[in-house]
Amino acid sequence: MSPVIGVVLLVGLTILLAGVAAGGLLAADSPDPRPTVAVDASADPTTNTVTLRHVRGDALDPSALSLQIAVNGTELEKQPPIPFFSAHGFVPGPTGPFNPETDSEWTAGETGTVRIASTNEPAGIEAGGRVELTLSHGDHVLVETTVTAQ
Repeated sequence: MSPVIGVVLLVGLTILLAGVAAGGLLAADSPDPRPTVAVDASADPTTNTVTLRHVRGDALDPSALSLQIAVNGTELEKQPPIPFFSAHGFVPGPTGPFNPETDSEWTAGETGTVRIASTNEPAGIEAGGRVELTLSHGDHVLVETTVTAQ
């Protein structure tokens, strides 16, 4: 009886180890689809401009991005669609990856800007004011940061 139990245990152990090894190989082949990125941000009260610079990380498809902006704790009434050329609440002609006429990817070293129009609420950025930015890729938040307008 003990040889039969030994064979059953060895077969079970072999199946278990094969399953663990296969799971490890499958996990190594399926990378995390969510991009990672580091971004620097600034806000200029004299031009009502918000600037984001891609510092390092994955190349991003601008059409998959969304940008939420709040000034002194109040979200802008109109948020910028990314990419855009002319949008309600923003001065036409954003730069870099926020403009649809640029490259199809936003890569490290590239800078994008949007300029808040006076038709938006709040209408502008004040010197010393806080600008909160949330950059998302689909449902995944890439960057949440607060900058002081200088």
